[in-house]
Amino acid sequence: MSSFIRRATAAGLLVASIGLGTAVEASASPWPAPAVPASASVTAAQAGATWLGKQFTGKDFENGGVADPSYTVQAVLAFAASGVGGTKAKAAMGWLEKNFESYVSDDGVDDPGALAYVILAAQAMSDNPKAFGGKKKQNNLIDRLEATQQTSGSDAGLFGSQDPTYDGAFRQGLALMALANQGIPSTNATVVAGVTWLQNQQCSDGGWEAYRSDTTTACPAPDPDTYAGPDTNSTSLAVMGLVATGSSFPVDPLGFFESAQNADGGFGYIGASSQSPDPDSTGEVIQALVALGQLSNAAFTQAGDATPVTALASFQLGCSASKADRGAYTFPGEEGANLLATLQAVPGAAEAAFPLKAQTLRNSLPKLTCPAH
Repeated sequence: MSSFIRRATAAGLLVASIGLGTAVEASASPWPAPAVPASASVTAAQAGATWLGKQFTGKDFENGGVADPSYTVQAVLAFAASGVGGTKAKAAMGWLEKNFESYVSDDGVDDPGALAYVILAAQAMSDNPKAFGGKKKQNNLIDRLEATQQTSGSDAGLFGSQDPTYDGAFRQGLALMALANQGIPSTNATVVAGVTWLQNQQCSDGGWEAYRSDTTTACPAPDPDTYAGPDTNSTSLAVMGLVATGSSFPVDPLGFFESAQNADGGFGYIGASSQSPDPDSTGEVIQALVALGQLSNAAFTQAGDATPVTALASFQLGCSASKADRGAYTFPGEEGANLLATLQAVPGAAEAAFPLKAQTLRNSLPKLTCPAH
């Protein structure tokens, strides 16, 4: 299974799980306005990017001391979304150009989710995904992504031959975003087939499960205890994929997001308001709402003016945290900074939907300072 979705074992099942923890630790105070010059005002996303910059080895991002292409490509997207860290993002892309193959292909079988992530990062950094790291056939990531699409059987239109149980809608959304951002028209046969598959996967409540093997059977209601039913992550990526291609929704997804929102404004993994929120899921829902043009919709403001944005901010470590952790995001049930949570929260904090258009990033990262006590 791809490493771009947080995984955990629960209820005897291996599930794509984000939000299994308890309430945020007291140390996870919201990021206060740092004491920096007005001309260098630091946003929450930029503060997160600055912390990420400190984790950069000079070529890649590591997981347990080992170079991790998934973390590295997600870091590039986080830098691009925040608009800062251009020097580190370019260095990371240089490493990816030389080391992407083992990430996008397993025993000669291409992974559409990983391919799409690299394509999205290349597009954001003005790199050519059709000649990524060279001019050979294997360097054309667009062709490779399109070639993964199933053309027959019950899953015709799905990208990738891998078991879609845990990431079908997620990887489909990524693939459609990557192709749309490359300028491939919505009338293209590959895009049409991909869109049709994803539309047919939608549940009647407007959400998406990771995968429905039988779309004639209704989706179960979201249940955090059994991890059944539509989830916020699959739904967010599916929404961004369909929006990117200019496609319609069989069912308006806003109703699903409304029912999934927690009282504090945030979102957990399973699409039920009873599940404790987490930064990864909340950030991805923010991105989906931005894509839909609905982030400011009053329906997503809860009691006490709690919104998805304020909920995400509650996971960011601020001036009450150790200097080494400031700007990072924490994950429920864990103490201190969490790299994966930060990678996945920063684009939401930047209120930037995927796919990202090519842009010029500020090379430097802002310096984070706190008021004297």
